[in-house]
Amino acid sequence: MATQNMPFFVREKDAIKVISLDLSANDQALDKQEPVLSLPTPKTSLWSPDGLLLALADGVNGVQVAELAKGGKDEGVHTCPSSAKTVQSLQWSPNSKVLVAINPANKGDPENVKVWTIDIQGGKADIQLSAQFSYPKIEKGKKIFEWTPDSLLCARLCNDGNLTIVSGSDLGGEVLAELALAHAVQSFAFAPPQPNSNRSRLAIFVPDVRDDMQRVKGPAEVTIWDLAAQGEGEDLVVTPYRKAVASVSAGQVSEIEWNWDGSALLAHCQTEVDETGTSYYGSSKLLLLSYDGTEQLELTECEEQAPSGSNSIQAVSWSPTRDEFVLIRGFQPAQASLWSWDKQAKKATLAKILLEKAHRNTIRFNHFGSLVCLAGFGNLAGDVDFFGRVPGDKCDFARVSSCQAHCTVTSEWSADGRHFLTAVLAPRMRVDNGIGIWRALTGTKVSEVLYEELFDVQWQPEPASKAQFSDIAAEEMETALKDAAGAGAAAPKRAAYRPPVARGGGGTGNNVAAMMRGEMAPDPVDDRRRKPREVRPPVRNEDRQPSPDAVDDQLARFEAHEKRQQESQRKDSGDAAPQHPAGNERGAARRPPPPDVPVPSQPPPQRPPQNAYEQNAGYPQTAAPKVAPQAPAPRKAAPQQPPQQQQQQQQQQQQQQQQQPKAAAYRLQEPERGGQAQVSHGAKMPCPAHGWQYVDPKQNIQGPFTLLEMQQWQAMGYFRPTLQMRCDAADRFLPLSELFPHPMIPFQSYPKRPNNANGMR
Repeated sequence: MATQNMPFFVREKDAIKVISLDLSANDQALDKQEPVLSLPTPKTSLWSPDGLLLALADGVNGVQVAELAKGGKDEGVHTCPSSAKTVQSLQWSPNSKVLVAINPANKGDPENVKVWTIDIQGGKADIQLSAQFSYPKIEKGKKIFEWTPDSLLCARLCNDGNLTIVSGSDLGGEVLAELALAHAVQSFAFAPPQPNSNRSRLAIFVPDVRDDMQRVKGPAEVTIWDLAAQGEGEDLVVTPYRKAVASVSAGQVSEIEWNWDGSALLAHCQTEVDETGTSYYGSSKLLLLSYDGTEQLELTECEEQAPSGSNSIQAVSWSPTRDEFVLIRGFQPAQASLWSWDKQAKKATLAKILLEKAHRNTIRFNHFGSLVCLAGFGNLAGDVDFFGRVPGDKCDFARVSSCQAHCTVTSEWSADGRHFLTAVLAPRMRVDNGIGIWRALTGTKVSEVLYEELFDVQWQPEPASKAQFSDIAAEEMETALKDAAGAGAAAPKRAAYRPPVARGGGGTGNNVAAMMRGEMAPDPVDDRRRKPREVRPPVRNEDRQPSPDAVDDQLARFEAHEKRQQESQRKDSGDAAPQHPAGNERGAARRPPPPDVPVPSQPPPQRPPQNAYEQNAGYPQTAAPKVAPQAPAPRKAAPQQPPQQQQQQQQQQQQQQQQQPKAAAYRLQEPERGGQAQVSHGAKMPCPAHGWQYVDPKQNIQGPFTLLEMQQWQAMGYFRPTLQMRCDAADRFLPLSELFPHPMIPFQSYPKRPNNANGMR
C-alpha cells in the first residue's frame, strides 16, 4: 500500500475541515487531529474528480476553489469571477476542467447557471467564465449537464425539454447536434467509454403523457442513441442515431444506470401515485434494456421467485466491474437478490437470494466490485450487511459481517474499498450528528466523531492515474468468509418466544392447547386459573349500604305501615268524612318528596345484590332528580269505624302476617346452583290509580302515591329505567323498564305486573 492515510472533509457548523484516516490504527480520535485544511463554513462543497481541488460555495465570497496541496492557505484559495452568493449546487466535469454552479433565478441576475473553465498548473490558476444560461424554473438538484466519461462531449438539457450536444470543454459554444423528441426529457445518462470507438452511447428517459386528471394517456419511453464524433476542436462533428426504444406503461421520473461496459442499462421508473392502489408511496417499474434493444425485461413483472409486492422497487445497482447487479424489491421487509447479465445471450437470470426478508433499501458497491453493502437507512433501523464476492468466475456473494448505523443520512465507500463511512447529517437529523467509519470485512467501527451540527462529509477521490490501492486478495476474502461462517454457526439461533408451560420436556407439549381441545383436564392443585371477581359499584363512606338486619327492620316497619293504611282504607266507606286527629297535615307528612337527584360524577349508592338474579336484573342504581313537583291536593279523611270492628280487622291482619314470610318475602329468591331464576308475567291489568311505591337510593321504600303524581313526575324526567317500583303492595319490586317494556308508555299503558301465584319473590 503506497499510503497509509485517506483524507475526507467534514462540513460542520463553524468550518469545513479536511482530516485523514490512518489505515494502520484500529481506534482513532479524529476529532483531536489537526486538520489538513480548514475554511469558514460554505453552503455547499464538492471534490473535483481527481481529488486535487475542492469547490466551495461561500455566502460571502461566492464560488471558490481551494487547492488541497496548499492546505487552504490564502494563496491556495481562488475565487471564481462573477459568481453568485446564493449557489445551491455544484458540478464538475470528469476531467476536473469545468465547474458549473447553479443558483435560484432572480430578476437582478437572470443567468442563474454559470460555467467556468479552470486550469491550475505550477502554482498558477486560470479561472475564466466561459458560459452562462438562464433557467427560471429549475428545480433544486436537477441535472442539466452530462459529460461523456472522457469529457469530449456534453449533453445539455434546454428549457424546452430538448437535448443539445456541445463540446465538453466549451458549453457555450456551437451546438453540435440537437435531439428533438416528442416530449420533454426528464433524465439522461452516458454509457462508459467504448474501447477503440468514436461512438458514445446516450440513454434518454421521456415521462408518460397524462391528462388534466393525472391519468396516463401515453406510455413513457427509454431510448438509446449513438453519437458518432468525427474531428477535433472546431472541426468536431457529431451525428446522432437512435439505436433502441422501449416503452414503459407508467413513469414520471427515472434513474438510469449503465453496466460497466455499456452493453445494457437499468431504468428505475417511478410515479407519485399508484393507480392500482397497492402502495401509498406510488408505483415503480424496473426495465432492463440491452444496448441494441433486442432484450427488454421488466423485472417488476418477472415471476421468478418474486416476493410479495414485487412492483415496489427499493433499490438497484450494477457492479462497477462485472455484469451483475443487486436488486431489492418488495414491500418491507424486502427481498435482496443477485442477478447475472449475459451480454452474449442477452439474458438476465436470478443468481442468488442474498436476503429473503430484511429491512433494506440501500445498495453500495465498492469501486472494485468485491464488496457490497446492503443497508436499511432513512426511515429504517440502520441494519447493515456486508457481502463479499466469492473467488472464482461464478456470480456469487456471501455475507462477511454485519453492523448497525442508526439514523444514517449518507454513506460512501473509501478509496481502498475496505472502509465504509456513514454519517448523520443536518437538517435531516437535528440530533446525534456525526460520522462512523467501519471496517467492512469484520463489521467493527474504526472511528466515531460527534458534532453539534454536521452538514456534509465526502471521501477524497483517488485519481485513476495514481492507483494507490489494490483490490482485496482472494486469500483475504476466503479468510473473512470462513470467519463469518464460523461466527454464524456459533451464534445462538433466534427462536420465537414460548411460555414456560410450553417449554417442558417429556412429551408434555402445550398443556393449555391440550386442555382447550379437551384432551386433558385442568390440574385441581393448579391455582393459577383465573377466578371470577365480584364487581361492586363504587360508593361513598357516608352512603354505605345497610346490613341485612337493618333491611329486615325497615321492611317490618313498612309492613306495619301497610297494615295501618289498609285499615284506614276500609274506614273510608261512610258518607261522612270525619277528620283524623292530625288532619290534613298527617296526609301530607305521609307522602315523601319525589326521588332525590343522583350526583352526576358518582353513581348513587345502592343495595348490594342478594343473588345472581338481582345482579342481572339491574337492582336500583340511580334515582330520579331531586326536584319537588307541585304539592298534591290532600286526601279526604276516611270515616272512623266502631272500636269493635277495628279490633276484628286487626286480628285478621295479624293472622295473615303470621302465614306470610316477613323480610324474605320482599327479597328475590336465590336460584339454585347451576340454574337461572325465572321471571313470569301475568295477564295485563289496568293501571292502578293509587298504591305506587318505589325504593330510593338508601333502600327506603317511599309511597304509596297516586297515578296522577307518578304521571307528573315521569313527565318531568324524575324516574330512570332502573328505578325499582311497584303498583301494589302485594307485588314485588321491578325496574321501571320491566314494568313498562318498550313500546309501552310508562303510567299510560297497562303495566307488566309480576305473577304472584307462587308467592312473592
